[in-house]
Amino acid sequence: MLQESGCITLLTCLFNTINTHLNIYVIYVSFLLYFFLQTLADIRDRIDIVYTPDYPNFLKRLFHSFHHVMTTIPAFLTAAGAKKTSAVAGSSGAATNTNDDNMDSSIRLHVLTIYAAMPVNDALQPFVSDLYTIAFDAFCT
Repeated sequence: MLQESGCITLLTCLFNTINTHLNIYVIYVSFLLYFFLQTLADIRDRIDIVYTPDYPNFLKRLFHSFHHVMTTIPAFLTAAGAKKTSAVAGSSGAATNTNDDNMDSSIRLHVLTIYAAMPVNDALQPFVSDLYTIAFDAFCT
């Protein structure tokens, strides 16, 4: 009986330790996603770089990351996502909800906004086929 009690205590302690580590991991991942979303929002708000001579470097360094986001994060539309989409289209009352449930659609929306602000010039030429694929997929979903 004493050994069973010791085993149960050990298992309980082990479970609590694993649960604590999982909670820390979830908080860490949520923080990283929030930081990534804030970084995208900062790029979106300071998109003036596309009108400077650094635009080709901007494309070389970030286009593939944006392409990865658009091809790996599935597109879905929630009620908050619909409000954000209408806000981008020009309606008033923009929603700034960054809950975990809506984080993916927020990330996709920021990347699409950045794509929409990119000027079409010779620097964009190497990325045209990828951009076409992304635009077609975004239009179809």
